[in-house]
Amino acid sequence: MLSFKCSYVNGTNITRISICWGIIFKCVVLYSANQELDSVRRSQQAETAKFKAMLKKAEVKTSSLEEMLEQKVKENQELASICDELINKVGSSE
Repeated sequence: MLSFKCSYVNGTNITRISICWGIIFKCVVLYSANQELDSVRRSQQAETAKFKAMLKKAEVKTSSLEEMLEQKVKENQELASICDELINKVGSSE
């Protein structure tokens, strides 16, 4: 709190001292708040980087699974074609 008394102690103006201490206190509070904000910001950036890495990993896995699925579909089509040919050969030889 700022004091507006015009008292003198040993020739020093208490009002000015109170104002200076008030300013110093506010600076300390602001500095502490900025430190906390920086800490939170760094934590959020680290967490964001972690989530981006997890997303990239999931995207790579999804892409790999999609490629595997396409390969399996082709293999199944080839096997179905081979089976159809064998059935036709067996059916025509009877």
